[in-house]
Amino acid sequence: QQGLFEVVEGIYQVRGLDLSNVTFVEGDTGVVVIDPLISVETAAAALALYRENRGDRPVTGIVYTHS
Repeated sequence: QQGLFEVVEGIYQVRGLDLSNVTFVEGDTGVVVIDPLISVETAAAALALYRENRGDRPVTGIVYTHS
């Protein structure tokens, strides 16, 4: 299933746009993006979907857990 999913309060995932999921962790000053997908295009689409639903929070960090 594709879309934006709430994992727990303040943590969201976009699933189904790529081979992996991207996670958004909301903080007081912005959002941390964990594993921002494989391509620039899918990462941009995931961020746009997140922002359409959660607002235009600035990205304050990016974490890659694997390569």
